[in-house]
This record gives sequence, C-alpha cells and structure tokens, in this order.
Amino acid sequence: VAIVRDERLVYANAFGQADMEVPESARTGHRYRIASLSKALTAAAVVKLIEEGRFELDDRVFGAGSILGNVYGVPTADVATIEVQDLLEHTGGGWCGAGSEPGIMFTQYDLSRDELIADTLENFPLNTTPGTTYCYSNFGYSVLEAVIEAAMGGESYEDYILDELATPAEADSLALAGNTLADQMTDEVKYYDFFDPYFFN
Repeated sequence: VAIVRDERLVYANAFGQADMEVPESARTGHRYRIASLSKALTAAAVVKLIEEGRFELDDRVFGAGSILGNVYGVPTADVATIEVQDLLEHTGGGWCGAGSEPGIMFTQYDLSRDELIADTLENFPLNTTPGTTYCYSNFGYSVLEAVIEAAMGGESYEDYILDELATPAEADSLALAGNTLADQMTDEVKYYDFFDPYFFN
C-alpha cells in the first residue's frame, strides 16, 4: 500500500507473504506482476504514438497498406478491416474471452508473439464484424504490442514502455515478466491461487 499526498509519499507498507514456504514476509521492495493492468500501459503508449502522428485510431492493422501489412500472412477480408481502435476497445471481432480465446494464448507458450499472431490469423476466424461487439481480448493487446513496435521502426515494446512511460514517471524498475516460476525475478513474490498460477510450466 502506498499513499501520496501533495505529490509526496507519506505512507508505504507491505502486508502478507512473499513466499509461504520459506516463509518470507512481503516488503515494499518486492516485485509484483501487474498482469492485465499492463493493458493500460499499452493503451497509453498507443495514444502517445497517435499524438505524435505515427498512426491514427482508424488506421487498419492487417493487410496491404495497413500498419502491419502482410507480415503475418495475407489476412481474410474481415480481419483486414480491423482498426487500432477496435483492438483498444476489445471489439476486434474475435479472439476473446476465457472460453473462446485461442487456446494457444495460454497453452502454446513456446510460440513467440509473432508466431502466435500468425497462427491465430490462420487458424481462428472472427466471430463478429470488427467494431461491433465487445469481447475482452488478451490477444488483441498482443497485436497492439506489434503495432507499437512497427510504429517505432522495430524498437521493442518493452524498451518503448520503459523509455517513454515508465522512466519519465520514475518507475524505471518496471520490467517485462516471464510466465513460469523459473522466470521469477530477484525480489519477486511467489504467486498462489486456487489453480497453479505457473501452469505455463
């Protein structure tokens, strides 16, 4: 817990266990994964790039003349209509929700992001017309990572977030986490849930 008043940190404390087996109590210096809260950082990066004139909200993402072009293969006609705004607003037309999102998002973790995008475009058709139906999509935000990198001429998503958002906000210890317990960083807490939070192993 951290409380700031008048732009000054007035209280910081940690509660609970960082590791129940050791055991080790949580400290304010421990690292925590922010999971889907990272989508807010991705969205902020997209808005910043739009403000800089790198692309527009209504720019198409896939296909000839789009931001990503045919890097991931020639898209179907409906996929070729997906715009940046559709991905930001979870209205891309498919690849959404725990039950219907491509299984590769959470089972084929050995694929790189680019391999995952190409495989999904080839094997998982859209369910609805882009821009018409909301459905929460982790995959859509993975595509936005690729959009950010394309707009920056190949600079990595992680570097862009650190350089343009985290460091100016004095959050320069931010880092891209791994999926497994083996990927645990120094001072990162251990995760517990009703299911194995490290099921990517």
